[in-house]
Amino acid sequence: MYISVKSLREKLQKACFAALCGISLLFVPILLYAQDGVAQNALTIAVSPAYPRTNDAVTLSLSSFASDLNTADIAWFINGTRVRSGKGAVKLETETGNPGTRLAVRVTVRTADGQLFEQEASVRPADVDVYWSAQTYTPPFYKGRALPTPGSSVKITAMPQFFSSPTNALDSASLVYAWGKDRQALGQFSGRGKQSIVIESPNPGEAVTVAVTVTSGAEWGAYREIALASVEPEIIFYERRPSEGIRYEHGLRGSTTLEEKEITVRAEPYFFSTEDMIGNNLTFNWFMNDAPLEKQRGERELTFTQEEGSEGIAKLSLRVENLGKLLQEAYETLFITFGGSRIFGL
Repeated sequence: MYISVKSLREKLQKACFAALCGISLLFVPILLYAQDGVAQNALTIAVSPAYPRTNDAVTLSLSSFASDLNTADIAWFINGTRVRSGKGAVKLETETGNPGTRLAVRVTVRTADGQLFEQEASVRPADVDVYWSAQTYTPPFYKGRALPTPGSSVKITAMPQFFSSPTNALDSASLVYAWGKDRQALGQFSGRGKQSIVIESPNPGEAVTVAVTVTSGAEWGAYREIALASVEPEIIFYERRPSEGIRYEHGLRGSTTLEEKEITVRAEPYFFSTEDMIGNNLTFNWFMNDAPLEKQRGERELTFTQEEGSEGIAKLSLRVENLGKLLQEAYETLFITFGGSRIFGL
């Protein structure tokens, strides 16, 4: 088959022209128009806060890469009702509703040169509460909360409230949880259904910030963060009476008077790690008038008997240390006023 040089040159020129046209199209901003000539993707609606809660104030901000909105006529619609309009009205302040409700937002823009743009957005509120539980020891019938101490474990749980309708809550196991600590992502603890994590409490005088973002899809989510600080463990003394048992309702703080012939003192080590309490990693070192009581080492209770006819004040001290976590230790002193100058029965 014979092809002339002139014909070959013409075909090459046409091919090059087509390729250059294709490349140039990659750098031309593309606006998609509906059949009525309204641009669909020239506008962006930003929602602040990004994850609004129920009955929360919300600011909607409009921006465009294609036109100057300050001179444009803008109209805002929520759930089909016009709520604001005017020249350069690029922001709208509104409020979310109750759980399960949705704001269907639509905005139209007519520019000074007659172009018409339109954009839509959906705002769905959601909530998430975050609870923490310190894995530390408290005695029976204690009505307070176990508190985190240096090195102890703290379980943190997110409790989301996502409603697709006022009566239909999403299953928390179907949501995605993204955890962070001190602005650092905790990828190993994050993922679908991972609504609880366990972290180590900070050192004394420090605090950590734990945050979680819960999402369902790309545009529906909730965010919450908490600050967590440690406290020091402490020792509280209680009296054990033969007829009543341990009087947990009345701690012995500072000093007490020995009204009977003898007294049994029980020490409760508050907020030491539960795992170390169970594992017998705590040491109990008692002192009487600053002298160590070697025979009572490791005991939780001591019984003191006074000598008849004598009187005085005894200084009882206890140091508790956690062999598994060196920063967990406590020291407490109790002054016992009694009728004799000596205490027996140690």
